Amino acid sequence: MKEIMIGSGLFGIVLNSFRALMMGLRHEAHVELLQNLIAEKNFQQYEVAREQWQWRKAVHAHGMLLSMVTIVVGLLVPSMNCPGLFIVVMGPYS
Repeated sequence: MKEIMIGSGLFGIVLNSFRALMMGLRHEAHVELLQNLIAEKNFQQYEVAREQWQWRKAVHAHGMLLSMVTIVVGLLVPSMNCPGLFIVVMGPYS
């Protein structure tokens, strides 16, 4: 179970790092879009574009945090002496 949790956590970190790279590559274009929308006084589209960017940031941040917590739990679970609890929560093969 330890190897699966650590492996899936590392995979999640790689996946979210790629997501962050793609966001970084699109950032200048996004800022330009927001500036153009403000210049055109198109505030509704501005808010839509800003909210979409905020949503992408939140997905990236929560995904990265989940991956790190998965690794920490994978490292800590084998060292705890609570087999009954972990059989119920993690399954009989933990």
